[in-house]
Amino acid sequence: MPAGVAAVLRRVGVRAVQRVDRDTFTGPDLFSFRRDGTTGRLAGVVRAPG
Repeated sequence: MPAGVAAVLRRVGVRAVQRVDRDTFTGPDLFSFRRDGTTGRLAGVVRAPG
């Protein structure tokens, strides 16, 4: 899925795409419903210069 997201961003003109290789399930400092079974909030950010 990350490659598909990067491809879509590049197709719409985003020149710099940085992939973050972190897994919410195995990263204890990250929220994970799959791991903890509790709900919370999650956000993704795409920032355009300017």
